[in-house]
Amino acid sequence: MNLHFIMIRIIKYLKHKAASPQINSIKEKPVIIKLEEARKDSELVKEMFEQLNGAFLNSKSNIEYEAGIKFRGHRYSIAGTYKEWVSFFGMDIRSQFDRK
Repeated sequence: MNLHFIMIRIIKYLKHKAASPQINSIKEKPVIIKLEEARKDSELVKEMFEQLNGAFLNSKSNIEYEAGIKFRGHRYSIAGTYKEWVSFFGMDIRSQFDRK
């Protein structure tokens, strides 16, 4: 009788985990990466241009700004200084993809 109860609990648990994968992804901590490193991955750069704009750069200061994106099913928090972000948004995106 006890083994039967345990088996039912295991099956319910596994069904719950399979039915709600989005719950796990919401709790996932973002991968933190420096803007300088992110710029080395052309696919990531393309995704950043699609998901971000420079609106979060509200003042010119020496603090690091972080911008969050989703890429390949994971959350990323990309950190860079004001100067680095201005350079990023000012760069010619085509040059990033012509390097391949």
